[in-house]
Amino acid sequence: AWAAGGVQLQLSQRDTVLGMLWGFVENQASALMKALPLGQTPAQRMMLALGPQIERATDEALERSVSILQTAAGAMPALAIASMRHETQYSRLFRS
Repeated sequence: AWAAGGVQLQLSQRDTVLGMLWGFVENQASALMKALPLGQTPAQRMMLALGPQIERATDEALERSVSILQTAAGAMPALAIASMRHETQYSRLFRS
């Protein structure tokens, strides 16, 4: 979905991956604010501190994707199916 959105918005690969990683980090920070007594300001400070690592992870992911796509290991349909099934598993965590 992120890739399709990036193409539709005519974003670069780097901006698309960076947006996906920032979204993931923001989601995890939101979960931490609910699970721990962590306020919004500390969570924002944590995200700001993670910025350089997210940038590096983006660059590394793009470098690795080139080598993965050059091999047959680039297709992992079982992982995608398992991820989709996980999305529907029952959990009470964070339900309001």
